[in-house]
Amino acid sequence: MERLKKMMIERGITQYQLAKAIGAKTNTVNNWFTGLARCPRDNYLNKIASFFNVHPAWLRYGDSQYAPTLDSEAQMLAEDFARYGPEGIKKARQMLKIFFEGTGTEKRYPIQKKARGQKAA
Repeated sequence: MERLKKMMIERGITQYQLAKAIGAKTNTVNNWFTGLARCPRDNYLNKIASFFNVHPAWLRYGDSQYAPTLDSEAQMLAEDFARYGPEGIKKARQMLKIFFEGTGTEKRYPIQKKARGQKAA
């Protein structure tokens, strides 16, 4: 349940929102977090895994072989932006530009440039 809690916090998802997304009762979801139920049943576990775009084995057992990767996270974001069509993609590009270049004189997270003679990773 710790992995599920962490993902929910990172994405700002409440127990109520999770329950609605997977078609469960809010009491059922609350029971997972209060310890009244040990772990979601397979049908809910698969829905949760699909909702968060992770593998059920990682969600249940923490199996590092199935842990989310940067590629899977990027794929999930790309799918989210694609739902909004061209306007979503345009907004995503604007946000990335601000993220990497800042909003004027302030540089937030500049893209690292390779040093002379250094090969790209």
